[in-house]
Amino acid sequence: MRFLWTMASAILSGLLLGAAMPPVGVGWLGWFALVPLLAAVQGERRAVAALAGFLAAAVASLALDTGLLPVPHQMEGEANWIFTGYCLFGILLAVVCYEVSGFKQLRFRQLPYLAALAVCLEAAMVVILPVHLALSQYRLPAAMWLASLAGIWGVSYGLWFTALLLAKLVRSRRGACWPYLAWIGVVALGIAFLNPPVESPGGPLKIGLIQSQSIDTDELTALNKRAGALGADLVVWPELSAMVFAPSGDSKELKELSLKPGQPPFVAGFEDDHVPKPHNVAALYVKGAESERYFKRKPFGAEQMMHEAGTRPVVAAWRVPVGLNICFDSCYPWVMRDTVLKGAQFIALPTEDPPSKNGIVQALHSAYMPFRSAELGVPIYRADITAYSTVTGPDGRVLADLSPGENVIAVALPGTRDTFYRRFGDWFLYLCIALAVGTFAGEFISRRQRKKSNGEANTTGDS
Repeated sequence: MRFLWTMASAILSGLLLGAAMPPVGVGWLGWFALVPLLAAVQGERRAVAALAGFLAAAVASLALDTGLLPVPHQMEGEANWIFTGYCLFGILLAVVCYEVSGFKQLRFRQLPYLAALAVCLEAAMVVILPVHLALSQYRLPAAMWLASLAGIWGVSYGLWFTALLLAKLVRSRRGACWPYLAWIGVVALGIAFLNPPVESPGGPLKIGLIQSQSIDTDELTALNKRAGALGADLVVWPELSAMVFAPSGDSKELKELSLKPGQPPFVAGFEDDHVPKPHNVAALYVKGAESERYFKRKPFGAEQMMHEAGTRPVVAAWRVPVGLNICFDSCYPWVMRDTVLKGAQFIALPTEDPPSKNGIVQALHSAYMPFRSAELGVPIYRADITAYSTVTGPDGRVLADLSPGENVIAVALPGTRDTFYRRFGDWFLYLCIALAVGTFAGEFISRRQRKKSNGEANTTGDS
């Protein structure tokens, strides 16, 4: 019976998790989605607890794939990416549940360690495919304010800590509840009422986005001109969209296009002729000139076999400094921070997400943009090929979010703002690492000492 109850709790948490995350995006559920799972696995057998954690993530992916959870936009695409992402999150959940199961009932002093462990696991996953519970809060102003201080790590920590605290309350048999209820009240008030002032809607400059799968030169020329007609002073094209324009990295045609009447400056991407592997390139074209080329620093997955990774940030000179990053770079906060520290006043982000069923992957990737903008205090203009091309302001608010299909928009460029995260980087992540490692090491040493003491006591008794 206990096994069935644990599995049922995992299924419930999986459904709540799928509903909390983009594209469904019922954000407030993110604070409570994992409570049934974390409550059920306390004192459970470790193998069962780990299985329950993985099951919760698998249920979320299945619910999204089958349409059990409604999504804003029905789209064709591969479901494999959905299962891959959620299965990786399932591994993370399995480890956390395995650790939680070691306690018959959680104590308050254990919660900071467990929340820090979860954040460290999220950070470790970045090198494969980033998975953050915090993505459920991408439209919450209070979460963006917290991200400007502690990065996405601080938001994730708050979610994990709250879920663990509520799970403790569910299983609590004695003791006062009011301190924990007070914490929940603070969280609830923050969600409901913490709404920092909106940044300036923008200045005289407009930045355009092209959302299109086309690599045809005539079509891209027409789309760029259309963006100019909408008032765009500069246009961001999707990742690698200029492959036909620039065979083997020869950008002559792109330079010529930037000289034509009605064609605004643009950021375009292609492969160069570097050997043994070409770079994934982005560059700015204006009045027949090409900026310094940026080489994608974080090729995604199998792309590492195709493209040589870049090693440094690039900021292109224009009417305002334009930071250049590409697609998967945006999942690494320190990579984006390098670009801003070099002087970028906004980031142009050409992107080519794999088309996934119902746009799940595109929506999840897009949800990183509010965090990056809030952390760094700069707007980000993200142009994808199929859906969820996004513009985010320097406070993390979503200024534009495109539905699936070919589209062109132009959005006024806001100013920048200074943030604590921009100055000090991933300080909160380092704090979590120190807390998790320190607690684990302390517990390990304590167990060794107890074992040694028990051995000495037994030896004395035998004498």
